[in-house]
Amino acid sequence: MADNNDDEQVNNNNAQEQHQQLYQMEDPYFLHGSDQPGILLVTKKLNTTNYNDWSRAMYNALAAKNKLGFVSGVLVELDPTDPRHGAWIRNNVMILSWIQQSVETEIRKTILSSKTAYEAWKSLQSRYGAGDIIRVAEIEESLSNLKQGNQTVTEYYGRVITLRDELENYQPLLPCDCTPTNHLTCRAMKKVQEYQDTSYVIKFLRGLNDNFSTVRSQVIFGEELPNINRVDDSIFAHVFPFVS
Repeated sequence: MADNNDDEQVNNNNAQEQHQQLYQMEDPYFLHGSDQPGILLVTKKLNTTNYNDWSRAMYNALAAKNKLGFVSGVLVELDPTDPRHGAWIRNNVMILSWIQQSVETEIRKTILSSKTAYEAWKSLQSRYGAGDIIRVAEIEESLSNLKQGNQTVTEYYGRVITLRDELENYQPLLPCDCTPTNHLTCRAMKKVQEYQDTSYVIKFLRGLNDNFSTVRSQVIFGEELPNINRVDDSIFAHVFPFVS
């Protein structure tokens, strides 16, 4: 009997530890023991020509650590009387150090005076991300004007997805921090994503050749538009025997 009680106690303790670890990981103010000021989060440091690739890599690294709120301006400095003020200070200094470590020496000099991670992030964005605006406009124009032409449906769909991925690389949807411990529950952000997906689906369908007009209408006026990642399957389901 004693052994059973001991086993049950061990299981309960393990469950509590796992719950505590999960709670800590969801808390943006939590710093893991391996988080150190001098670590390098990306493989390639920022230089004068690679801002888009660098910012995407940093975005992913910070997202994995649940720290995006500190560079998006959502998690601003707390009032000194707030019990989490010290945690905010520690996180800000840590993330600011990560950013400084991830850029070339000459660029680092330009953000040494930045007081917050958000200030450094925005400074780099405004200085080296200016060319992104032009490229975004070019991609959006290409998507709007894209036609199937001589491409197979598969080739045409691949081109749409390539442009979509490049556009979202320049303009990623930042997670909502209205519920910092679980931003995935934000209905508004889900709707924004749905609107974006619908826009891509319509662009894909409109660019199909005229011989797909009937299929296009069936898909558009169906009960529910397919997801952009599945819309080519919907086309194939209707005309598979005739598609090369």
